[in-house]
Amino acid sequence: RYESVLPGISLQPIIIFQHDVVGTSVDVANQFVEGRKDIVMLLETRYKEQLSFNFGYNWFTGGGKYNTWRDRDQALFYLKYQF
Repeated sequence: RYESVLPGISLQPIIIFQHDVVGTSVDVANQFVEGRKDIVMLLETRYKEQLSFNFGYNWFTGGGKYNTWRDRDQALFYLKYQF
């Protein structure tokens, strides 16, 4: 977390990496597919501990033809106000 980048503004970058290493699930929901990777990159910009803007990207890759999520990348944006 980077506090007071500008007066009252702090930044927090977040990276989440998930990797299905070995094996494939036989479950219909494809909960585990060998080689599939899911990378989430977020940047939270907080203003005075009450208001925050979050921007991000979720990237699905790997797993070959069995990865049904490979074409479902997501751009993320949300606004949060705490009172």
